[in-house]
Formats: sequence, structure tokens, C-alpha cells
Amino acid sequence: GSVVGGALVSLVLVPRVGHFQLAAIGAFAHAAALAVVPGARSLFVTSALAAGALAFVDPFEEGSVRGIWARFLPGFRLEETRHARHGEVTVLSYRGQANVYLGGHLVASLPDRGEAAPLATLALLQVESPRRVLLLEGAASGAPKTLLAGGVEELTLVDSEPAVLEAARPWMDKQDLAALEDPRTRRETNDPRRAVRGARGRYDLVMVLPADPLTLSVDRLYTVEFFHEARRALAPSGVLVFGGVAGSGAYIGDELLERNAAIYAAAREAFPRVLATPGSTWYFVAGDQVTLSEDELLERLTRRELQLVDIFGLVERNAVARLNALLAAAVEGRPRPAEIGGKEEPFPPLLLANSDARPAACYQSLRLWDKALHGEVSSL
Repeated sequence: GSVVGGALVSLVLVPRVGHFQLAAIGAFAHAAALAVVPGARSLFVTSALAAGALAFVDPFEEGSVRGIWARFLPGFRLEETRHARHGEVTVLSYRGQANVYLGGHLVASLPDRGEAAPLATLALLQVESPRRVLLLEGAASGAPKTLLAGGVEELTLVDSEPAVLEAARPWMDKQDLAALEDPRTRRETNDPRRAVRGARGRYDLVMVLPADPLTLSVDRLYTVEFFHEARRALAPSGVLVFGGVAGSGAYIGDELLERNAAIYAAAREAFPRVLATPGSTWYFVAGDQVTLSEDELLERLTRRELQLVDIFGLVERNAVARLNALLAAAVEGRPRPAEIGGKEEPFPPLLLANSDARPAACYQSLRLWDKALHGEVSSL
């Protein structure tokens, strides 16, 4: 009964009804079962019918959702909500900028204001001739147009939730929309792990742009097992670029470092060289000979006559050296390099890399989320 009920909720109800409607259906089902108990029938049947009627009134559902987001992000306007297979897709806008959320977590910010181009250019520069590229969970990111402009002959876009792209379309600029319809672009809805497993040795470049690993479904794109699968999908000189995890350009606290170091350690188990880009959002490049050298990347950019894009924020020499030394120290258990104005601090060795069986990054992400809100659980 539990298995059937869980499958019914996940596969049938979640993609079609809202949170309050789902709760009302559950209450109604329990009340119907309890109605057979002598003396309790009228109470439970009446309460269940009232809850069901209330939850299925659209204004109540919409008003409740609007109130939740208004409390969470005051000043933003609720533009749209739609039910999807992996949760509720919500679009909020503020002064012409729209944020798309899946299950309450930010997955896209539109229109792209030049943030995707530097990352996509950095990825292109890691491979001498990137003809075949796989982009996972990034169709609405703004990266496709830059990849196509860089000479890619075949671009495969794989997204697990098509409702995200459909909700994002009204807010994407014309160039981003044109990239989706380009003859070199192939789009498919698939599980990213399944798409990678079926592409042995096919791609010169694989880019993975999921959200922070706040859920297990996202965390599985940051695990040891996934990185091994991604490497098998790459050509011999291929490169993996992944991330978009929250970071810091200044002081890096222990919880944030532990979370991102668990991801870094997982990638190092599959690739001989892994480097992280600095800033408030961290990305990682992994392969045999990846580089974040400003001079070398500028030489490649000039020689290949790619569109001039400012990638300095991703490859600033001192910030790159500091961040990667810090991550290596965390993984290897060496003393942590001095922070700005501070002294060297010992850092305990990282006990485990992020994996399917031990999702350390997801656990640490939830600790970070809790600490940002109230901090009562993260201290346990």
C-alpha cells in the first residue's frame, strides 16, 4: 500500500496539482478510511469534504502560493506557477528580470545579462576543437548561443524538466531562442545521468549546469559515480565543465568549504586535474590538461578568433591560486592557507567525497540553507 501510494503521489499527483491540493487529497483519503470507524464517521467525512472543497478553489491555491513567495522574496512579482514532474515551477520578476524556480530552488535568471558567455567561452577554450558538445540542465542558461558562435558543429541539450524551459521562454532574448532552433542543436528530455551513460566517448566537451545540490536529484550530478560516467562520455582529450554552486569571493567559512570540497574531491577521483573558478558562484573544469592561466587562455582566444568576452572574473590569477590551494588543502588535510588578514588554520581532513551512497554535498547544502535562515539545526 505504501509503495502504491508513493508511486501515485509522485507520478500522477505531483505533476498535476498544487501543494494545498495534494495535502487535501491526502486528508480526504485518510478521512475516507477512518470514516468506517464507528462514531468518527461524520466528523472525518465533514472535515475532509471541507478541506477538499477549500483546496480546489483556485483563488485560495494561488493566493497561498503568492503569500509564501511574498514573505520569502518581498518586492518580487509572481508571474506564473505550473505543476511539473519534479515539483512546482515558479516564475518571479523584479524590474524586468525573471527568476525561475523548480521546487523552490533557483534554476535560471532571465534574460541572461552576460553571465553565461564568459563561462561558455572558458569551456570552449579548454578544448582545441570542440565539435560535439553536450549541455546538461542548461538550455535556458544563455550558454547555447555562445557555444554555437564558437564553432560547435553539434550541440545536444538535455534537460530533465521541460517545464522549466517553457516557463523561461517568454523571458529569453531573441538570440537565446534562436540558438534553441539552430539546425546544429538537438534537444531532448531525459535524465542527465542516463544521457551521459549512453554517450561513451562521443563528446569533446560536456557542460553540466544544475542548481546547488539542495536535493538528492540535483546532488547526483555532483557525485563520484557521475564524474566517472561523464569521463567515459568524453573523447580522449575531452573536458568537463560543471557547477554553478554558491561560493564566496572573500572569506570562505567551514560549512561552505566542506560542501564544495566534497564536490571537488569527487571530481578528482575521476579526473587527473580539477580546477575551480573564484567568485560568488564557483564552477569547475576537469580533464587531463585543463587550465585557468590568464595568459594561456588569452593566447587561445586570440589565435582562434573567438568573440571577445571578458573572462577575467573567472581566471583572475591570485584568486584562482588561493581558491584551488584552499580546496586542495581541505581535501588532503593540510593546514589551510591564510585567509585575508588571518593566520594559517589547521583544517581537518575531508572524510568523504560526495557520492551516490553518501551525499555529503547535499547534507552540507542543507546545513548552509538552515544556517542562512535560523541556524538551529546546522549546529547539531
